[in-house]
Amino acid sequence: MLYLLKTKPSLIEIREKILNSDIVYVSGGNTLRMLKRWKKLGVDKIIEEAYKKGIILSGLSAGAICWFKYDNSDSTPVGPFNLIRIKGLGFLPFTGCPHYDVEEERRPSLTNMVSKNGGTAIALTDCAALEVIDGKWRIITSSKTAHGYRLYRKNGKVIEEEFPQNKRYRPLEELKRK
Repeated sequence: MLYLLKTKPSLIEIREKILNSDIVYVSGGNTLRMLKRWKKLGVDKIIEEAYKKGIILSGLSAGAICWFKYDNSDSTPVGPFNLIRIKGLGFLPFTGCPHYDVEEERRPSLTNMVSKNGGTAIALTDCAALEVIDGKWRIITSSKTAHGYRLYRKNGKVIEEEFPQNKRYRPLEELKRK
């Protein structure tokens, strides 16, 4: 375990723990706060090394979307609950969105982000994950009601497509908007 908010491990300790791991699992929480802390400590660069080394990167909620170029996040710095677009680590060239089925604000917020900014967004319901291995992807689920979605802008409209329940891997390029 590596705790970075309430403790102050040395950069050497952080490096050793991350780069000597088989899997880096990141829990949920405040994505914006986490990414700012990582950047301040240099963890973002170490995780990039881990990624290039082939260490498995995974997580839940904030830990699932931090790997994307952008994140649909509830990490509003001040004020009431509001979903915002934040910059992630960029290992996946999409906007990531968790909790697509349980937080009613997620769907309109993500649709608005894609409408304004373009690109492709990957939305995941709870109990669904995007698995990427060697440039190929699939959606995996632990519930029959869990799904993944792709959103993109076409002819001025945002298109939402549900991924079929299919366990075969497909080229990552297929995820980009059509």
